[in-house]
Amino acid sequence: MSGSNITVNKVFAQFWSETTSQKKQLQENSDSDSDIEEQKKRKKKRQRKKNHKRVKKTKPQSAFEVRHHIPMESVDEESHPEIQCVELNFNPNDENKEELIASTQFFNSRNKKRQSYDHVSPYDWPVVRNLIQADAPSTFDINAQNKRSGPRPYMEAVTRKYEESYLRPPNLGERPCLRGNQCEGLKIICENDNAFILTEFFLPSKWKKIQETGRRNPEGELCLMCKRSEISRALLNTRADRKSIREGVTLQDYFNLVNLPGEYDIKNCICSSPSTYEGLLEPIVLHQQCAYRLVEENGMKRYVQWKYNYPSNQSFQ
Repeated sequence: MSGSNITVNKVFAQFWSETTSQKKQLQENSDSDSDIEEQKKRKKKRQRKKNHKRVKKTKPQSAFEVRHHIPMESVDEESHPEIQCVELNFNPNDENKEELIASTQFFNSRNKKRQSYDHVSPYDWPVVRNLIQADAPSTFDINAQNKRSGPRPYMEAVTRKYEESYLRPPNLGERPCLRGNQCEGLKIICENDNAFILTEFFLPSKWKKIQETGRRNPEGELCLMCKRSEISRALLNTRADRKSIREGVTLQDYFNLVNLPGEYDIKNCICSSPSTYEGLLEPIVLHQQCAYRLVEENGMKRYVQWKYNYPSNQSFQ
């Protein structure tokens, strides 16, 4: 019995080995055949692409003609007389008739006295005003505005003592106010008509740079009074127009210290309204011609701010 079992095991093992070897051979043959078929398909596909040439479709030509020369037409008072006529730009009625007559007479009288027409320029001030002004918002809180801290680093604090050092005529080597004969220093009422043009005003950082380099701005600067006057005028114009200043625009590049010993009283300063942003983030002195007085010391003339009070002792508490 044992001999017969050994014989059966040998026969079964031989049969199993032959069967598995045949399956492996068939599988290898099938894999090689599939690869050959795939290569044939790729070859046929490439051949079809070669034989089939693409025909490019011609695009229809556009009927639009490009003009390289723009026709120009000269405009003068003879061909277009309405340009210099103010009345044609308005519709006169019973309500604005008197206003048109008054404004026409006003500008005509000023035009007769001057040879230059820069003061009635029809495009300077409206363009600048539209760039900085915007409609006043219905709700606004200046203390809750997070973006108001952005322009602060570009503004300098200026003390009263520093400003008073510029209320004098220009010394040797210094330049007068940029406005020249229109300087606010000439409009101060003085005895014997001794008013004078002030020297140009520099912020502390700019003055320090001038001392280091010895170079001044070639365009010139306004004096302290004219700088105050321009800022005050811009603020009052904005309020008169019932507008606000656009976000990110400021009317000041410096501010004054208030309610501190030796500085200004807050009552003599201006700032934006709490309900509307008007271009002033910090207080600045309001320009008033009656607030200055001429004095002479050691033969040198200067103005003193006699009407700008010092803060009271209660402000320090």
